[in-house]
Amino acid sequence: MMKLSESANGTTVTLRPNQRLDVVLHNTYWRFGPSSSSSVLAPEGPQRFHPGGPGCPSIPGTGCGTTDQMFKAVSPGTAVVSADRTTCGEALQCTPDQSHYRLTVKVVAG
Repeated sequence: MMKLSESANGTTVTLRPNQRLDVVLHNTYWRFGPSSSSSVLAPEGPQRFHPGGPGCPSIPGTGCGTTDQMFKAVSPGTAVVSADRTTCGEALQCTPDQSHYRLTVKVVAG
């Protein structure tokens, strides 16, 4: 399984059919969109939320924690994983560069 986070934003990764991808983003305000091509990269289950954790303040509304979405490479092709958020903390609007996550996934035949 490949595990990626914010550092992969804007990049392209390569998987083979049946490989799994776990995209973990470090704020619970992120919302994943569907894969741009579920015949290439299909979601596995719903988006999961994990509030709190080490280094998280116990202040409500901060979005502190992680959220992740699992995907499975289905067949050769290209798909885009995306996530968006409008809030970066209590009463803090995100700047454009903090609002969008995009990852291109190329699935190649093994």
